Amino acid sequence: MATYKVALVSDWYYPKAGGIEYSINSLARNLRLLGHKVHIITRTRKGYNETELQEGIPVLRFAGAGIGGRLISPKAFGALRRHLMTTDYDIVHVHGLDSPMAMAALFFSRRASLPTVTTNHSLVGNISIRCPVLRICRFFLKASDVVIAVSSAVRKESRLITGRPVYLVPNGVDSRSPNGAHQDFQIDKKGRLIIASVSRMTKKKGVDDLVQIAPRLLRACDKLLFLMIGEGPQRVKLERRVGRLGIARHFLFTGQISRATVLTLLEQADIFVLPSKREAFGIAILEAFSKALPVVARNHSGVSDIIDHNRTGLLADDADELAEHLQRLIANSDLCHTLARAAEREVIKYQWIDIAKQVESIYGQIIREKRHSVH
Repeated sequence: MATYKVALVSDWYYPKAGGIEYSINSLARNLRLLGHKVHIITRTRKGYNETELQEGIPVLRFAGAGIGGRLISPKAFGALRRHLMTTDYDIVHVHGLDSPMAMAALFFSRRASLPTVTTNHSLVGNISIRCPVLRICRFFLKASDVVIAVSSAVRKESRLITGRPVYLVPNGVDSRSPNGAHQDFQIDKKGRLIIASVSRMTKKKGVDDLVQIAPRLLRACDKLLFLMIGEGPQRVKLERRVGRLGIARHFLFTGQISRATVLTLLEQADIFVLPSKREAFGIAILEAFSKALPVVARNHSGVSDIIDHNRTGLLADDADELAEHLQRLIANSDLCHTLARAAEREVIKYQWIDIAKQVESIYGQIIREKRHSVH
């Protein structure tokens, strides 16, 4: 079996916490288990060394002062270019169409005649600037040999912006993570039923819909505690809103906590809900599955690949239906148990070692095609 030297490139890596960061780390560890040499290339973060070793995997953070929240300095781009041009990588695998480093790496790799793969972790959706965003993505993906889409919804959108082959390879579930130790975060249930949600507190994630339907759910059952796990720009606004509604005692906002703590908190929950309207995949749902939780989520996104409606979870078309499904679960413990058991069995399909083998196969195909075209 051939082994490869792989560069995984993205601005989005720990200590920033999110689905892309988790996926890069899990993929890197499992590619290494398969015998490949993997480097993670990302941007400098305050308090982190420019080079570090995480479980035998080099993490290279290119220096250069940040320019705003997304861009990095020309110095960092220059360092990235020199590194890719002078290091003997077999393949460069970039993550995130919204990562400046990833998109730059595509063009630097093309100049160095390196095979390239892009994993698209995002959905543009029906936003007002959809057309110009898709045009920008199309421009950058010209430099990618193939695209990996993490769900059917992402694959459909990816095919609109590239003529390159698009492979469907989902993300997976893995309890390990380097973004912090377990924190002691106590919840006093006091006989309450806990509805947990894990997401970044942004408008895109639809967390405000959960606050919107909460009064309706509380009228039917006043023993609910909404466990809002995550941090983001909407958090303060949401806390103020539940205060104005007079339901603050039914909400607990955790703020930023480690991944290990998130998984422990899920073990204390009774129901999991993901209200995001434009979820590209839904790693949090797999985590809820692994903790044997019944799940409610929004339909018509990457989540629809994971949840089989009425078998492994419940899918809602809008906020009203989200409330209806939650009311069903609150009132029916047998349904909760049935969905949770089926969901727990579903997790076996999303093991990272199997996903890494699929990615490995794509690497081999691209590398062979590149070598054949040269000769």
